[in-house]
Amino acid sequence: MKKLITLIKIVLSILLCIIGISECYSQIPMMVKDANPSNANGVPFGTTAMELNNVLLYIGNDGTSGLELWSSDGSLTGTNMIKDINPGPTGSVNGIFFKWNNEVYFNADNGTEGREIWKTNGTLAGTQMLADIWSGITSANASQFTDGNNGTFYFVANDGIHGEELWKSDGSLAGTSMVKDIFSGTGASSAQLQTVINGILYFIANDGITGYELWRSDGTDWYNARHRYKYRNWKCCSQFFGSK
Repeated sequence: MKKLITLIKIVLSILLCIIGISECYSQIPMMVKDANPSNANGVPFGTTAMELNNVLLYIGNDGTSGLELWSSDGSLTGTNMIKDINPGPTGSVNGIFFKWNNEVYFNADNGTEGREIWKTNGTLAGTQMLADIWSGITSANASQFTDGNNGTFYFVANDGIHGEELWKSDGSLAGTSMVKDIFSGTGASSAQLQTVINGILYFIANDGITGYELWRSDGTDWYNARHRYKYRNWKCCSQFFGSK
């Protein structure tokens, strides 16, 4: 009986030791995956990362596909490239991520349509280009993604016809359009410092006539045309949004 009790104590001690070691190791920083087996970086320094459905989305490089969209659940086998958007070593993705309506939006260049807005739900099938805003190989270079809190999000982009202007999207191709050609023609209104208050987007823009002024929009061209707040210089506007 004493021998049995002693044996049980030994077994329990070993189990507690194993558990303790496991807990200890769980606190030690560990590399999840050596995505690029060469000496080059598997993740570029300063890369953008974002959580989506408890999975991390980030920009990775396996040494053969260039910078592409990757995901990780924190495990070795669960860390993989989602899609090789631009096949070959060139890569496609830069560092702009915007999470909206359970999807992540980002700029990518597939090698034929320039740097345009793409979206992903974290799967291969669910990773696709939203719209080829500047048709052809030239890039629209969308930026300043902002949730409109009204079923759409806003951004600034260039379609090659109207210059850099304010756009909106509901996440579909059909629902992606320019809000207004504020600087008429190919000139850029260069909308900046966007923020949303009570469903209204406020931003600074230049219509080519009055210079940079404070504008607001509910996402319709009519509202833009009818409701414009004018200030005489940037200093006045910066009281609300900070310096340029």
